[in-house]
Amino acid sequence: MESIEQHPELKAKEHVRRFTQSGQRSRSPQREKLIVQLAQDTYRFDLGRAQYQRIRTIGLLFFCVLIICACVGITVGILLWKSYPHDFTPYLKWQDALLSLSWFMAFIILGGAVMVGRFLHALRAGYTQGMVTLVGNSAITVRDLSAENLKNIFWIMNSAFWCFVTVLVGLLPVMLIGWTLHLSNILLVILTTSIAILLSLAGFVVSIIAAS
Repeated sequence: MESIEQHPELKAKEHVRRFTQSGQRSRSPQREKLIVQLAQDTYRFDLGRAQYQRIRTIGLLFFCVLIICACVGITVGILLWKSYPHDFTPYLKWQDALLSLSWFMAFIILGGAVMVGRFLHALRAGYTQGMVTLVGNSAITVRDLSAENLKNIFWIMNSAFWCFVTVLVGLLPVMLIGWTLHLSNILLVILTTSIAILLSLAGFVVSIIAAS
């Protein structure tokens, strides 16, 4: 019987085809990305459904937690507002500091919720319209849809919170003036109030630096 020898180029093509098929079978669904050719020299890389659902679930949970925390901060601020009189004083009340802290936290959290909402919108657009669009060698459109963006949003809120806490710490000497003015000895009033005013000037510098 005659043996038919296959051409080397055909062998190579057959090997590449088998390797591609085995790679597609062993590919994990969680890592799946779809490549779509929209036109000549135009390709679109879509996000896999498993990755999209995982990132969307994390984002929605984060968004819900932020909304709940914002509601708690606003509620605490309203309760504090009703708990003390709001007469004008030449010093800062500690209730004012807590009130501003609670409302500023609610403001930061709502800002974080807005950023999470924008990320979820971009995630949806990346899933339906493509994560990466490559047009020949002239243009490329990329959407950063990594779950690390949610961590970055958290750290942005964390940095803003501690900057505001630093501002309040710088204003602590101003709160002390309300205590020094109520001392019984007039000499102690003058001495402690003067020290509190000097510390307040230094605190203002710290607060301005932290706020800038």
